[in-house]
Amino acid sequence: MASERTILTSRRLVKVFGDDAKEFLQNLVSCDVSELSATSSAFGALLTPQGKILWDFFVFADESTDGFLIDVSAEELDAFAKRLAFYKLRAKVTVEPADEAVHVVAEWGDDLSADKPQDPRLAEMGLRYIATGAVEETASEADYHAHRIGFGVPQSGQDFQLLMCSRMIRTWTA
Repeated sequence: MASERTILTSRRLVKVFGDDAKEFLQNLVSCDVSELSATSSAFGALLTPQGKILWDFFVFADESTDGFLIDVSAEELDAFAKRLAFYKLRAKVTVEPADEAVHVVAEWGDDLSADKPQDPRLAEMGLRYIATGAVEETASEADYHAHRIGFGVPQSGQDFQLLMCSRMIRTWTA
């Protein structure tokens, strides 16, 4: 199977940069951001003090700002950025939405590039990376979701709500 590639338009990016960006995120999110590079990413979450997941996301190193790009649901972009900024306090950090010309790209199949970050959740998912400008798409976002669901990899906000609804329906009909 040749590789497939699509821009994930349902995802947007939040930029976190500044002198304290690494320490700020390392002390706030559930994943290790200390060793991220251009060829790696991390999958993590922002939790409540009680440990409940508020948002899950992907974190990428942003070499242009010496900071990070966080891949979140487009619908949750503003709320997520606002919550991160709430925790900023005195840290020398800027939190803002990234330019819309910067895209989250998913690529799967054969002949994948070794210099792009692999999806940290499951190797079979392929690559997930950040691209600026035009991207030659060979698949649709629906194709990506079919690929993801085929491997049983859920996406919060989309699959979790459906899962909860199906559990409630089963409870009511039992």
